[in-house]
Amino acid sequence: MLEEAIRPAVVLDDGEVRELEHELVGALIRPTDAEYDTARQTWNARFSRRPALIVRPAGDEDVVRAVRFARRQELTLAIRGGAHSLAGLGVADDGLVLDMSGMRRITVDPAARVARVQAGARWKDLEAVAGPLGLATPSGTCPTTGVAGVALGGGVGWLTRHYGLSIDNLLGVDIVTADGVLRHASATENPDLFWAVRGGGGNFGVVTMLEMRLYPVTMLFGGMIGWPMAQAGDVLRHFREFAAAAPDEFGSIVMFMTAPPAPFVPPALHGQPVIAIAVAYSGDLEEGARVVAPLRAFGAPAVDTLGPLPYAAMQAIGEPAGEMGVQHYIKSGYLDTLSDAAIDTIVAYAGALPGPMTALHLNQIGGAMTRVPADATAFGRRTAQFIVNAMPTWVDPAQGAAHRAWADTFLAAMAPVLGEGVYVNFLDAESPDRVRAAYGTNWDRLRAVKRAYDPTNFFHQNQN
Repeated sequence: MLEEAIRPAVVLDDGEVRELEHELVGALIRPTDAEYDTARQTWNARFSRRPALIVRPAGDEDVVRAVRFARRQELTLAIRGGAHSLAGLGVADDGLVLDMSGMRRITVDPAARVARVQAGARWKDLEAVAGPLGLATPSGTCPTTGVAGVALGGGVGWLTRHYGLSIDNLLGVDIVTADGVLRHASATENPDLFWAVRGGGGNFGVVTMLEMRLYPVTMLFGGMIGWPMAQAGDVLRHFREFAAAAPDEFGSIVMFMTAPPAPFVPPALHGQPVIAIAVAYSGDLEEGARVVAPLRAFGAPAVDTLGPLPYAAMQAIGEPAGEMGVQHYIKSGYLDTLSDAAIDTIVAYAGALPGPMTALHLNQIGGAMTRVPADATAFGRRTAQFIVNAMPTWVDPAQGAAHRAWADTFLAAMAPVLGEGVYVNFLDAESPDRVRAAYGTNWDRLRAVKRAYDPTNFFHQNQN
């Protein structure tokens, strides 16, 4: 069954709706409009919510108008950027959805290595502009996710160990706060608000523009190496020793999954459970080949696609995960060390994936992100070395209970070895305690900023 609330339809003031439509430069979409169902769709098909109105703003002033309208009408406001919220938070029943997809302008100053990115842009949009200039910034690993949603929660990806989180490279934002005022927040202007949005996500307003630091990134030494699942325990133990000594330029995700019928996969492994390590070395290519050599030589891997490749091609590895219309669930936690007990539990559950679309990931983090002071941003946990994610994915709603149970029992089995906290971008629709755990010692300061800028909790359609 789809997880959707059943609520009475909201009654809006028709005159105010017409006035809003007249004022907007962008579009207003009603439930009777042909594009309504597409505009309300989210990446996670577990959720099918029916907003009262959808506004597709053309610029900052449209966002201001929509925020003020939602306040007057006492509507829940949802912000739909890339629409990839695991908890389906980009759409709200009977609320007003701000569909930011009409605001995707990106400008890059190559000399200053700074990008200005509107909040409807996706990571692949930024790559298309910055990539030809030989520049990139730390991002998520799926190029179709929204820049704003990923970055404001932290932003973990291939470049994290080398250059930090996305928020560590955020120089400023334009944001419409709960009073309907457009503000700029940076280290020198509204610094308390700037601190809070770097990790606190959409709790404080509608971010309309992000100013981001860029780095010279063109080619990586990367790709994927893989082994049959029977070798998983030995591979993970070898990887543990390798990862502990790896330089910051080395980024990786260990993936447990069902092997696709791809040309680079031996036919005998098609449809079989495998362990694969996606590798992205963002330094000198020859040095990358030398660094990665002990990993790719271990255990005679059945798959090895490692070599020089463009950054955009590395990002494209995650693009299939961004396809719309499939049901998703996630349970996640941090690991400070990859202990034998953690390895044994991971391998046991990875060997019992509940369906061919389901995966279990071990994201290597650490490196540069750990050298930023814990209180420099609102991000809650910088000292962990790995994020472990159980990610069941399915099509038939009848399969949902079994898939969710697998992930829930995995997290419970991992509890004795998990570190404190959880990465907020990898939270599903979970308890307030889990949201609080995501911020650790930064929680009280975040609450104080929330009271200052949003005392009535107008922005509550988020990990609140």
